[in-house]
Amino acid sequence: MSKLKKDNRPAGLLLSRIYGIENDASHLSEMCLPCAVGRTGVGKVFMFDLAVLPHLLVAGTTGSGKTVFIKNVVYSLLKLKMPGQMKFVFIDPKRCELDIFNKLPDCYFAEVSDGYGPVVSDIEDVTQILRNLCRLMDDRYDLLKLADVRNIVEYDTKWVDGQLSSADGHGYMPYVVVIIDEFADLLMIAGDRFEERVIRLAQLARAVGIHLIISTQRPTKSVITDGIIANFQCRAAFRMQRKADSNRVIDSPKAFSLSGPGEMLFYRYPNLQLVQCAMIEDYDIERLVSAV
Repeated sequence: MSKLKKDNRPAGLLLSRIYGIENDASHLSEMCLPCAVGRTGVGKVFMFDLAVLPHLLVAGTTGSGKTVFIKNVVYSLLKLKMPGQMKFVFIDPKRCELDIFNKLPDCYFAEVSDGYGPVVSDIEDVTQILRNLCRLMDDRYDLLKLADVRNIVEYDTKWVDGQLSSADGHGYMPYVVVIIDEFADLLMIAGDRFEERVIRLAQLARAVGIHLIISTQRPTKSVITDGIIANFQCRAAFRMQRKADSNRVIDSPKAFSLSGPGEMLFYRYPNLQLVQCAMIEDYDIERLVSAV
């Protein structure tokens, strides 16, 4: 990739400039769901493959950078993947954080949200969406069994190679990225049934290309239960109000000591890495959404 001019706006590292920092982008082609979200302490671009994680918990106080981080992830995927390869499901009970993605074309949204709007906010709709996602997961497993493969990569490879027929119900299987903002609010209103479906998806959906990102500003034990901890082993921790919350999320009190907005600790057992999250403004997202 060609180098881009340095952006001198005071907001910090902008994600829209991140792709020109490293000349060697060959590793991008090896990632199924590449996400470039900031810089490490030594100045290198921090990237991860959501398909490998395979699910992510994001926690931190209000204003610490959680929503900006999620926007970074979506921006990366929009920048690097085509709508035929990947679909989104947005769940935002606050009705304001993710509404910027309402203007994306319908081809970017999974069919499970059909009829509920691009960004789902109503609690009853959220319950139905999760039910639809579980049904989609089961249907995809049936297709994998019929194709005699173990995961989405093998299935799509067979489809591209012409070894599967649409007459048997087969077709290219895109990844589905499910983003749930303010998980604590949804859990409080929707109850245990909501958590059970999230955990079921986290346990089983990886093989069929469904990946979850959940966000909360209240990472207490009543919200981030043992079932969530066990199935969301990769976590992004921003500034925490209490050491106990930090310990709950990343097995360390260090998130309590984080200072500026966007500073986070990325936990992937057993590693804990300090990252400065990229700053992205709504203007950058609106420009990309208009382009796609």
